[in-house]
Amino acid sequence: MTASSTRSTRGACSPSGSRPPSTRRSRRRRSASFGCERRLMGYSKVNVHEIEPAGPGGAVRFVRRELGVEAFGINWFELPPDFGGRIHDERESGQEEVNVIVRGSGTYAIDGEEVPVREGDVLRFDPETTRGPTSGADGLTFVAVGARRGSYEPRGHF
Repeated sequence: MTASSTRSTRGACSPSGSRPPSTRRSRRRRSASFGCERRLMGYSKVNVHEIEPAGPGGAVRFVRRELGVEAFGINWFELPPDFGGRIHDERESGQEEVNVIVRGSGTYAIDGEEVPVREGDVLRFDPETTRGPTSGADGLTFVAVGARRGSYEPRGHF
């Protein structure tokens, strides 16, 4: 794995029990079992170009795994020119899915209908909807985000 994630719980104690100096502000929590402080990182960061390509033709970057996300799925897809992605649905997982077209163009086969897509388009799929991307002459890059229906609780105007 080539990606580096900054999400971690790092020990902040030296063997002598003293804490190393830090130039960064951090939250600290006392560890009852070891009696030393640990810094908690409340975020994680990766660069998709540093995540090892996987899947057919190396088209998938498993962002969720690298970030340690537990609330939803998120993956980065880079399809080469004229490449047909897998047609699938999410019936088994029950996930509603959103795809954000980041770069390129192509079509999606959605329940048998060909729907053209281009940079800036955002698609939402019910779990039962079959879908599959096909890239155009310039390839197709998109981000797929999914979560089980009903897991989001709207707050305020957002």
